[in-house]
Amino acid sequence: MSTAIPRSRMIFKVLVIGRDLPLQTGFLNRVSGKRVTNQLYNTLGVSLGIAQNEEHNDVSTVLQLWSLPLDERLNGITKTFIKGHRGAIAIVKPDELENIHSLLRIFYVQPGANLVIVVVGNVQGLEPELLVRIPFNEDSLDVHTTATAEDVISILSRQLRKKNKSNEEKITVIFMDESQCPLFEQVIISHPEPQCSDQEIDEIRSILIHQGIRVADDSCFVELAEGTAWISLRTGTVRLEPIICNYCEHDCKRQTNICIIAVDTGWATQEIGQRALLTTAKILALSDRNLPSHVEMQLQRASSCTRFKLDPDLFDEEIPTEITSPQIRSAFIRKTLLEVASERVKDGRLP
Repeated sequence: MSTAIPRSRMIFKVLVIGRDLPLQTGFLNRVSGKRVTNQLYNTLGVSLGIAQNEEHNDVSTVLQLWSLPLDERLNGITKTFIKGHRGAIAIVKPDELENIHSLLRIFYVQPGANLVIVVVGNVQGLEPELLVRIPFNEDSLDVHTTATAEDVISILSRQLRKKNKSNEEKITVIFMDESQCPLFEQVIISHPEPQCSDQEIDEIRSILIHQGIRVADDSCFVELAEGTAWISLRTGTVRLEPIICNYCEHDCKRQTNICIIAVDTGWATQEIGQRALLTTAKILALSDRNLPSHVEMQLQRASSCTRFKLDPDLFDEEIPTEITSPQIRSAFIRKTLLEVASERVKDGRLP
């Protein structure tokens, strides 16, 4: 009777970094399957996942994946999450290759055998041309083409398992078709919740109209600098339609859920319940712009986009100052790696 040899387990913390947060988060979700959480995505841009590699006979390799945002406002928090990492996966698009050094510096990632650079896009047949644009000596690169997302995990796992690494070991570069790395879109899982009654909705509508807030059927909307916030009077859910979507050449118009955490208790002279009280409080807080910091951060993140391109068919007089002014526009359009790195150099935070 034979006895199965128990498998040992090796666990490594690995960063997933890049300039396009939905792209790198999509990669993390692809390789992690069901072992993933995106609860911090809306507030901090952080996602966590677990990828496991079993190809070695007696060792199970577990990669604890941390997808972190390139966001100057979250620099302090991100620096804390970086600690203790053993490897990194840089998810980049072809037009971002020249700035790979800046990306690595910002996340304190050392180029070496435990770094995998994944170039995502329509890259078939363009590999030789793109390799020239990578700011590393071509002899120091281990290049893989037509690879899958799972291949990335397998290759990095083998590198991390090696006990003796020499300085001559190469950086892994993987060219991957964009179909292997779909953009992440957060799925809102709705649970049955208590809803406001028709009588309560009538009372809320009366309060809002008295406050000068516009109401449409069972919803109301509040105009913010970041876009239009729609609030359901029946459920209290809040969604933001970013202003930049109105002036973008892409068709991916979006509505982002905004979470406003509060205790739904209180009192009122009218006969309305706690859900109706909370809904009214949310709307008035948005209208007065009297919001907690975590809600402000959600609004800022929801109103910025790495894919934004100004619609060339628009006339100048149709475009508001929020979009055309460089000072104000920076709040809506995320900075390039070069801009972020230049600011860090000026502040003395980057060698």
